[in-house]
Formats: sequence, C-alpha cells, structure tokens
Amino acid sequence: MRIQLHNANSKQSLIQLSGLSRSTCIHCIASLTDLCTHCIASLTDLSSKNTRDYQYSTTALHCKPN
Repeated sequence: MRIQLHNANSKQSLIQLSGLSRSTCIHCIASLTDLCTHCIASLTDLSSKNTRDYQYSTTALHCKPN
C-alpha cells in the first residue's frame, strides 16, 4: 500500500488513524525515515483490521513500508 500525503487534513487523518503522537507522525511524514516506516505500518495494520484502504492522494510525498 502506498500512502501519499499532501495537506493538513491528510496529516491529521494519519495521526488519528495511527494512534501515534502528533510530533512523531509529522516528523515521519517530513523526513521519510524509520519513523515513517513505523507510522505507515501502524496505519496499514488499522487498515487491515477495518478492511478499509486509507490512501491520501496528490503530490510528491510518497511513503511505504519496506
């Protein structure tokens, strides 16, 4: 699953869905480091449990689990 984030609403949704702290999620979105993998993995787990596909489209910020 590829996650694309482009605005404040998408970031806020990621923070809510992942259950991680605001600062952690914003940092992972900004830097695309290991925190990003952790953040996206948490979101993927929730997506599987809820049988829903969370995707945030447009622009150039791509983040996906390894």
